Amino acid sequence: MTPLAAAALQSNSRTLWYLTRGSGLIALLLLTATMLLGILNVQRWKRDNWPRFVTQELHRTMSLLVLVFLAIHIVTAVVDSFAPIRLVDIVVPFIGSYRALWLGLGTLSLDLLLAVTITSLIRSRLGHRTWRTVHWAAYGCWPIALLHGLGTGSDTKIGWVFGLTLVCLFAVVGAVLWRIVSDWPSRSIVRVPAAVASVALPVAVLGFAIAGPLAVGWAKRAGTPANLLPHYLAAAAARSGTAAETSLPSPPFTERVVGTLSQHGPDSSGLLTLRLNLTVSGNSGGQLLLTLHGEALPTGGVRLSDGTIALGTGNSPNTYQGPVTGLDGDQIDGQVRDSRGHSLPISVRVSIDGVAVHGVVSVGAGGGQ
Repeated sequence: MTPLAAAALQSNSRTLWYLTRGSGLIALLLLTATMLLGILNVQRWKRDNWPRFVTQELHRTMSLLVLVFLAIHIVTAVVDSFAPIRLVDIVVPFIGSYRALWLGLGTLSLDLLLAVTITSLIRSRLGHRTWRTVHWAAYGCWPIALLHGLGTGSDTKIGWVFGLTLVCLFAVVGAVLWRIVSDWPSRSIVRVPAAVASVALPVAVLGFAIAGPLAVGWAKRAGTPANLLPHYLAAAAARSGTAAETSLPSPPFTERVVGTLSQHGPDSSGLLTLRLNLTVSGNSGGQLLLTLHGEALPTGGVRLSDGTIALGTGNSPNTYQGPVTGLDGDQIDGQVRDSRGHSLPISVRVSIDGVAVHGVVSVGAGGGQ
């Protein structure tokens, strides 16, 4: 079975990637709700139509739901082959190869949350003082999780995602300040620095977001592996709606390419569609799109029926376009025409790891007509 066929028959990594991001965002929202309910519970807040036991039960339920969505978040992140995240990275912080610092913060937050959950389950054996001491870790778990989401999440620049993050931030800060002020001035020696820290937190987070995740080049500075950077750069260009003024070399030329693979199908007829979205390395900024249609074989291979090739730049994506003429192992051959109608041979040799692709494209090597 060819590397291309093996990658094509894997589960749809795009779906896993969306599940990872969606479950992570839901987990943050639930963790925020848990924090708010915990503060209400500590303050013994109640109303005639809202007895205190309702707050307590909601707090426990939300805590369990956080663990459920964190489990989905973790499993899909590990199973998905797009980002190189191992099981050990989920347990031991700051040792991963994918955004080590920001992924490590998520691991640290998970470890703290597990400590709080486990001690809560055996609270009667630990005693109230020990349990309460460990439970204070929840106050550290939440801001660490928030920073993990900002630094690791690839959707931070999307308006509504960043907006939800800010809602979580100001909701918890507001609740903490309410708790501090409600019992003022008792224990002011502790409450004064806590109030200062609560006011400083949103300022620090906003400053970090503007200088970091919201700024240009964050994907690279955050520690994204080099073979995955084209995916993030392409997404950023799509969000901004702009494309740099670029040009491809004059043929014949050979350039390295990197990008991603996506699969659709097989359909009821056993046909599947593969799309390789690749970026030409170097200074050209070229874009290569390969679309392949083929029959999924029972042995796990694929029989090519037809396909198309489009090579160009952001402003002119179809500078060279034409049909795929052959698929042999990891090499895809085709015949493309340039803007003047000249026919040129093209070959792409690829290496695929999950949905990550890198390789070499050659245009006009052997002459045209």
